[in-house]
Amino acid sequence: MKRRLGVIALVMLSILTKMSCSVFELRCGNCRLGDAYQDDIALALLKAAVDGDAAKVKKLVSEGANPNYLEPGKIPMLIWTICADSFEGYKALLESGADPNLGGTGDGLSEIKGYGEPITLYRYKWHGKTPLISLRKGMSAMVLSSALSNPEYLRLAIKYGGDLNAKKGERGYDRPLLLAASSVQFDNIKILIEAGADINIHDEKFLGNTAPELVIRSYARYDIAIWLLEKGYSYDLYNVGVTAEIRKINPSEQQKNKEKLIDMLIAKGIKFPDPDGRIAKGLKTRQIPESDVMDIVYGRKSIYQYPKRPGMELVDP
Repeated sequence: MKRRLGVIALVMLSILTKMSCSVFELRCGNCRLGDAYQDDIALALLKAAVDGDAAKVKKLVSEGANPNYLEPGKIPMLIWTICADSFEGYKALLESGADPNLGGTGDGLSEIKGYGEPITLYRYKWHGKTPLISLRKGMSAMVLSSALSNPEYLRLAIKYGGDLNAKKGERGYDRPLLLAASSVQFDNIKILIEAGADINIHDEKFLGNTAPELVIRSYARYDIAIWLLEKGYSYDLYNVGVTAEIRKINPSEQQKNKEKLIDMLIAKGIKFPDPDGRIAKGLKTRQIPESDVMDIVYGRKSIYQYPKRPGMELVDP
């Protein structure tokens, strides 16, 4: 009986050892560390970096290992160190010549500690899990580091030549400032602007991808949107106003910031309520006193508190 149990245990161990992208190993770009590259030298360098062994990283590079090694369908070494939260390995690779702007063609789910704010990760934090983030093809360490809660990753990427404005990824917000905004990383936003990033950067194809709109839409961070306007954001104030108007918030400290932002936009010529928005439509279907309109715009009241006009009972809103 004991022998049979021993055989079963060995078989199970063998199966678990051979599992691709095993749950027991670091996952990055939907693959396990052992499958990161086919080249043995590159894999040895990657493992040293993931382990945070700076001395070994520099030794291997001095012997000819390439910190920018990449294979089709794979991701750069720097991104692996981000997945592993190996800051020392990340730093050693950069010091050894790794390019923070290098993007690969691999993609998929990745375990990335310290990515984003609670709006993105609350379900993982509640269960004590490392969040699974979907890496996109072309993403660089410079872009990905902008979404991390540890700003030292971003500072180092910038120090070693990270492009402040480059699009590296498949989504419209896969640019450092925009990903920092969508992940609500205020420290990183400040670092990028102070380093010279374009505060008005946007995506021509995917509308709504501006820093103020993203921080409001992601987590109602009106305080960050105010800061951006104070620092000179001016690209599309109309749509910032639209986003500010429609974004609902629970009673909180952000209520006063929402009102302040709307007042700033009014001072810059933006009209409220949005002529094409839900509030403007509600003014036509409901009995709303003129004196209450701005209370609704500010979010203090709702259009649904007011009765319908005669004949408008079946008209939304």
